[in-house]
Amino acid sequence: MADQKQQPAAPVRDAALDRVRLLLAASGVGLIGYGAWLHYPPAGFVTSGVLLFAVAMVGALRAR
Repeated sequence: MADQKQQPAAPVRDAALDRVRLLLAASGVGLIGYGAWLHYPPAGFVTSGVLLFAVAMVGALRAR
């Protein structure tokens, strides 16, 4: 019995924190886009698109 290794606990907490971060990031992108849209309507779409693209690029580079 002493030779058996214990398995680490499932990363439930990390998954919950990732969901919270994703929700905050999506909310932030939405608010920035909406604020830009209030100033100049096409800027809202451009701003949101650029921010989402940047998040996708960072995610892709971190996944390497």
